[in-house]
Amino acid sequence: MEPEKPLLEMISEKEAVLKKQCDIVCLEAEKIISDAKKESLLMIEIAEKEGKSASDELYQKEIAILHDDIEQIRLNGERDIEVIRSLSEKKISRVVDKIVEIITG
Repeated sequence: MEPEKPLLEMISEKEAVLKKQCDIVCLEAEKIISDAKKESLLMIEIAEKEGKSASDELYQKEIAILHDDIEQIRLNGERDIEVIRSLSEKKISRVVDKIVEIITG
């Protein structure tokens, strides 16, 4: 039978075991923290890429709408010009006739 160890020696041994366990737990915690940091950086990078992609898509959609609006305004302007030109030609003809009538009496 082994003689009983002094209390101080048993406490020291227990303290060494607990320190070793604590060191292991600390290393595991540091790894978890490191992995979480890496994962969060990756998530941020992915979110930024997705955000940029979504904003680019929205920008292109809105630019296409603006181009359509501009084209519609241009077409409406051309139509209005033709209407005004047609009305002007009719009125000029009547005005000329009226002037000729006034001059010739």
